[in-house]
Amino acid sequence: MKKYLLIICCLTLMGCQTSTYLSHVDHKMYTNLELQGVNIDHPVGNYKKPVSRLATILLSFLPGGGRFYLAFGKAKDRSQISGIFEDILFYPLSIFFAGQTGRYAEDINRRELLYYYMFDEEGKQELEKAGISLTNQCKVK
Repeated sequence: MKKYLLIICCLTLMGCQTSTYLSHVDHKMYTNLELQGVNIDHPVGNYKKPVSRLATILLSFLPGGGRFYLAFGKAKDRSQISGIFEDILFYPLSIFFAGQTGRYAEDINRRELLYYYMFDEEGKQELEKAGISLTNQCKVK
């Protein structure tokens, strides 16, 4: 019995580290883009969201479905794999965390938007055409 309890605790802790939140620097850069009018709902150019928040939330009603979508869908965020097992293990209760899985989808979209404008040549050109800078320091008074 103690062995099973230990396994459940380990899986729970693994699930706690599946966070996809933006790093501090990425958060500042995304905030800078938002201040210039660019966000995941109003991107500049041909950027398309890799995951849908609504689809993630709806799939979260299936055991491990939302996390599976994030881990193996277009986003390919492998940090969600351990969360799949946690959702399956705690299935009836994991439905209550569907909103958090939607938050993970939102953060993945933000991160991918930043990476599109930072590393993709097409994204860099689109920002340059629009006169928007990623590195512009916005000062709040």
